[in-house]
Amino acid sequence: MENGDFLIIFKNSKTYNLLVSGISNGNMNKVITGEYPYFVGDISATPNTSTGFVLETLNILLVEGKITLFDVNATFNSIPINEKYICLLLDYYLQYLLNIKREHQTFFEIDFTTIIHQIKENIREFKNQYCIRYFTQKINEESGEEIFPLLV
Repeated sequence: MENGDFLIIFKNSKTYNLLVSGISNGNMNKVITGEYPYFVGDISATPNTSTGFVLETLNILLVEGKITLFDVNATFNSIPINEKYICLLLDYYLQYLLNIKREHQTFFEIDFTTIIHQIKENIREFKNQYCIRYFTQKINEESGEEIFPLLV
């Protein structure tokens, strides 16, 4: 499926409309964190939010000029680095790296600098969570550099 075909189908989906509704109503934080009623994903997964759909929605709205990059970055940076959100933020960063590597030439630039720094400062506190090891390893692989220390 071509990227244009995907965008047409995605923009007509219930998922896209739910996410846009949340963002338009001033609930970007709830959309990004997957809080009710803006949850899209798999309740049994860790993290359970479909970060790829959220990032794609944010990208579309940025390209269309309906939201600003400043607001997206401010919202991401307002999410606390704690047990509840650390895997979600790492998943967003991994999905972001994957989107950059694909053909998304117009994909927006999230500033993950502060988030990465805060996670690195506290990573030992969360190292026993499987998702931390998984995401930090995948991020290091996809980025081609050691962004996060190996957790053994």
